Amino acid sequence: MERPSWTNIAIATAAAIGLGIGIYFLSKETSTFDPKGEHNLENLKIILNELHLEYTCIYARYYNMMLKMKEKEEMEKIPPQVVSGIEADLRRELEEKNKAVLSFVEVGRSDFKKSLDLVSLNHWTAYFKDDPEVKKLA
Repeated sequence: MERPSWTNIAIATAAAIGLGIGIYFLSKETSTFDPKGEHNLENLKIILNELHLEYTCIYARYYNMMLKMKEKEEMEKIPPQVVSGIEADLRRELEEKNKAVLSFVEVGRSDFKKSLDLVSLNHWTAYFKDDPEVKKLA
């Protein structure tokens, strides 16, 4: 049986981390969610498209870093604590990017209320989960 590559493991780890963060925030309640007003489908798509662009850059950077390590044949020599550190850095960077995008949207758009947070974004995404574009981006 062929061993999975480090690239596949890293991508699967990043996806699992993202899913875990989403589940965590979906488990929290918020009283500020308004799907007929500010939290409509079009506004959600704006935010999800921005996050998709930002995540793509982050994942591409980590993927390229791992390819360079693999080219130098360093992947087999990397201790587990270094891999854990890379995963923690990825998780931290994704959390920071979520906050930055939400902050940017609040400042740049007059139709968004202040105090948009990850909890309300996850409720918002869950509410419109059946929309094809939301499924693709979330």
